[in-house]
Amino acid sequence: MKKNAWLFKDYWRAKRAFDDEVREEQVNAKRRDALREILDQHGSDGMLRLVAEAEAPEEVGTTFAEVGMAEYEARILPSLLVSFDGKLALFAKGYARGHWRKNGMEWLGSLETKDWSADQLGQVLALLPFKQETWNFIAAQGAAVEDWYWSKAPILSRGNDAEEAKYAVNRLLKHKRPAEAINVLGMALHGNADLDSSLLMDALQSRPEDVDLNRHYSIKYYVHFIIQRLQERVEEGGSEVDVQRLAGLEWTYLDLLDDHPASPITLRGLLRDRPDFFVNVLALIFRPKSQKNPPEPTEEEKQRAHNAYRLLMAWRDVPGQRGDQTIDEEALSQWVKTALDQAKEKDILEVAESRIGQVFAWAPGEPDGAWPCIAVRDVLEDTESEEMFNGFQSGIYNKRGVVSRSIREGGAQDRALAEEYRKHADSCQVDWPLTAASFRRVAAGYEEDARRADDDVEARLG
Repeated sequence: MKKNAWLFKDYWRAKRAFDDEVREEQVNAKRRDALREILDQHGSDGMLRLVAEAEAPEEVGTTFAEVGMAEYEARILPSLLVSFDGKLALFAKGYARGHWRKNGMEWLGSLETKDWSADQLGQVLALLPFKQETWNFIAAQGAAVEDWYWSKAPILSRGNDAEEAKYAVNRLLKHKRPAEAINVLGMALHGNADLDSSLLMDALQSRPEDVDLNRHYSIKYYVHFIIQRLQERVEEGGSEVDVQRLAGLEWTYLDLLDDHPASPITLRGLLRDRPDFFVNVLALIFRPKSQKNPPEPTEEEKQRAHNAYRLLMAWRDVPGQRGDQTIDEEALSQWVKTALDQAKEKDILEVAESRIGQVFAWAPGEPDGAWPCIAVRDVLEDTESEEMFNGFQSGIYNKRGVVSRSIREGGAQDRALAEEYRKHADSCQVDWPLTAASFRRVAAGYEEDARRADDDVEARLG
């Protein structure tokens, strides 16, 4: 056993013990010779001792199927398939896989399986190729076997056939395996399979609860990929995509959609186009100002608030924005008026004004380089809202992002920004005095940052 057990490792590990020129068939031939020697000297007991010694007992089973001693089959199948000894179970599965590779459906059809349990037969069927021929055979074995397969079998999809993907996904969803359904769809889409949007959304509808998608990178990748494909269809004018349903799916997976690569485009579009949606999202985070001693939020309310906060913090699309990135002033003005009216009704007016001001920090400029565009300046001046201007200033600071400096740099970057915003103030002074005053406050803030950075360098370096 010790002499031969090393052959029965994972194939690539076993091959490394040979010369680089040795091929797979030569490794398999040495395995067959070793197993025949053991069987000749020690019979089936020797083979089972080898299984206990081997690092990859399934390779012992596969080799034994090639050796072809049919008189042992009844001792292996079906009982060892569900053995509590994990190595024996792997050996039996390797044996079944070896016979399948050698003889295909002919061998499978020759088995007397009427007394096998659904678990025993399912263990064999789970080894077969993930394709329609296999599923047709499984369906013919009865409901118990079919239920076992679609509930428990590992999914090894590599196909791009749209009809096969649809068949598999519908059965996986019926058996509450959305993660596996997403995997099948992702593989099929990568193969350019033409799949209905409704099927894609069906698979995403029930977020997999049995896996941590932030750690399960392959499923997370396919969630991104499928959502991107649906978003592309909307952009291309595809009427078969239910946009409201897509928005709901983006909400379900909002914690995953971090712009790498997918983002909640549909939800952000709703914020841009529908002031009522914006106010409703705000209301998930903020209590009415007049509400005293609010009740402790439930876990579900906390999750909704978390989603709403993530969505608002990533919002960059100014209402009224056209396809060419210019702003329709009439549309923007009407959006702001409606949003503020509805926010006032919900008693969250100040936070609405602040958040609108923050998104204005992402407004485009004018063709001559003046910033922000006139439409945004006009709305800021018309509302005369201190909260909106405060939000605008916060948005400007936040837009800068993380700052890195060289060890001796000091506040040079901050002074350059202060100068930039003083120029913006000067250009706004006559027609937009409140906006100009806001820019001067921003400039003063950057000048203070510059002084602190200079003092820090002086303190560290002398």
